[in-house]
Amino acid sequence: MIINNTFFKKGVNNIPDNDITSRNPNVIQTESTLDDVISYHERILITNALTPSLWATIVDNYTDGVLNVGAPVWLKKLVDGDIYTHEDKEYEWKGLADTQGLIVKYIFCRYLSDDLYSYLIRGVSKLKTDASELVNVTPLYVDQWNLFIDQYQGDTLFCGNEYYPKEFTNMFGGRMVDYQRSLNSGAYVDLLTYIEHYEKANVGTYTNINKLIYQDENKMGI
Repeated sequence: MIINNTFFKKGVNNIPDNDITSRNPNVIQTESTLDDVISYHERILITNALTPSLWATIVDNYTDGVLNVGAPVWLKKLVDGDIYTHEDKEYEWKGLADTQGLIVKYIFCRYLSDDLYSYLIRGVSKLKTDASELVNVTPLYVDQWNLFIDQYQGDTLFCGNEYYPKEFTNMFGGRMVDYQRSLNSGAYVDLLTYIEHYEKANVGTYTNINKLIYQDENKMGI
């Protein structure tokens, strides 16, 4: 709804087939259209970040896949992006509808993990014949998943039921910094940071949201 199948027509996140096979236990049919899969995972992602009621508000303000002109200001900024000032510094939130944004990265990774695909020069496609060659997609998955992490939660990590920034204290009392995937985003903010900033300036907009935190992955896929 926020995005659609046109977001996956080219580039590294290309999904060439209109119909894709899903092993999702909540999808009864064997074949699911890409828009169906987008709708399913989009709802889960945004609901877990915000709340079911805020997701319902988002749905109510869309007509035929287009955000209504009269949608609330907070929703327009959440979807389309926002340049704003927080504590005398200017930031930019790129928006949920960004063509290379977190929803695109999340759904593409769900696409890779739900189905069996081969990574070809032309992009990603299903294994359809005996002549097809299975290629390890783990590096592609990890790269795209960690890009999603950066845009969704930034430097926040989850380990042992606790949340950590990239620099943290280990069990022996030593200071450790994760340099493996550390990115200096500068003025660009992730979703959870944007929500925190917006809530401070507009109290009551994002009250008691879920803020689900995800784990990043390394090239081993763990």
